[in-house]
Amino acid sequence: MYKEIKALTVEHLEVDENGNPWILTTTGHIYKFTQFGYQKLPGLAYRFAIGGEGSIYALGRERDVDGYIIWKFNKELYRWDSVFGNTPYGKAETIAVDHNGDPWIVDKDQEIFKWIEGA
Repeated sequence: MYKEIKALTVEHLEVDENGNPWILTTTGHIYKFTQFGYQKLPGLAYRFAIGGEGSIYALGRERDVDGYIIWKFNKELYRWDSVFGNTPYGKAETIAVDHNGDPWIVDKDQEIFKWIEGA
């Protein structure tokens, strides 16, 4: 049986490593659910994904010919940091994050890549 959670108009849903839902609204806002209700994160996103160890990646809201800029949420500073800056290597069409926190992307040419830290 599902329990209804009153929320905003949801575009996308993820669940973090603690089982808490995070939502992306149709207006691009990301909210995480806490014991006190939904808490809005800074910025806007097109899509986001959460890794099994808790890392959070998002694609920025604005798209250019190379795709959407990839951002990683900095929990300590409570902000989004660009992964590769405004370069073709730092852009994607969609994103997923695996159980180790490694992002997988699909680029503008529909090629799939796994980001390997330090490679």
